[in-house]
Amino acid sequence: MIAATESELIELLRQQAATEHRQPNLELKRSWDGKYGEKLSSLANRCTAGDAWLVVGVENDGKLSGHPEGWARKTEETISQHINERLSPILACKFVHVVEVNGSWLIVISVANPGDVVYWGSHAYTASGTTTRALEPHEVLELRLRLPGLTDFTRTRKSSIYNTALAAQFASKVCSRAVGQNLPLEPDKMLATLGVSDRQAARLLFGDCK
Repeated sequence: MIAATESELIELLRQQAATEHRQPNLELKRSWDGKYGEKLSSLANRCTAGDAWLVVGVENDGKLSGHPEGWARKTEETISQHINERLSPILACKFVHVVEVNGSWLIVISVANPGDVVYWGSHAYTASGTTTRALEPHEVLELRLRLPGLTDFTRTRKSSIYNTALAAQFASKVCSRAVGQNLPLEPDKMLATLGVSDRQAARLLFGDCK
């Protein structure tokens, strides 16, 4: 079973059945290192549908490391600080929880792709097996174009009835300012050419948004 919720993940941890090779949306670490943020980035960029998890305080084979509560509380503070400083967009991290499982204390970090490429520091990461690497610029662009843009309200899909006069006026102004720009004046064609047809951006500018 792949853990889709925190409660499902906790149950797998309780049974010591949470292993990385069976859970494509899971990373296990005995302790925390700032470099492991690259794993958070790669999880969010790879698991673009649903939640992914990085659990600190668990061995690679799924056995609990047996850390005390004091260690977990202190480590959680460090992790939260690193996430606030290095993870972008920050809302890719849903939460950082300290939990107790069978007498062992863990930190559960939940990440979910927000609709854009997720960075740790100045790089976005991907993973293949146990290897994590920085995405090349063309790979970042490809991923960004493939993602739905859920965090950008203007990119979400929304049909509308457009004010044709206002849209045509906009097209005329764009054409007059952009040398060599061949933008059709027909509103539907113009919006399609700009890539905003049936998007919130067009609805906000020319549509029925109040």
